[in-house]
Amino acid sequence: MSEFQLGIKIKKRRQWQKFPAGLLTNDRFDYNPTMKLANWLAMAALALAVLGILLFVEVIRPFHDLSIDGPLALLSWGSGAGLALATLWLRGRSVILSVVSLSLNLALLVAALVILWLVSHSNFAWH
Repeated sequence: MSEFQLGIKIKKRRQWQKFPAGLLTNDRFDYNPTMKLANWLAMAALALAVLGILLFVEVIRPFHDLSIDGPLALLSWGSGAGLALATLWLRGRSVILSVVSLSLNLALLVAALVILWLVSHSNFAWH
């Protein structure tokens, strides 16, 4: 690399230092593929949380039976929590996004397990 090319790189770096990375373009994600992967996995964990909610409240009803759709929702939340937990060890992750997706999936998983446990131990007529 010649001094002329090095001078251009330094000049470009100084020129772009006026703006935070990713403000005008999406360059921050283009040069760090690990960061891109970690954030996409955290977003996938959030999507699994939403999918589990839709399955549990029967908006999406693939089997029209909560005894089948309920475990699918639990599997969705469990895999979303595992995926979010895995993103915590990836380099270049968004910590807030990873923690939010992990806590949301775990909270939904625990809440659904408590609800299903209460329903299974109730003596209501509709049970």
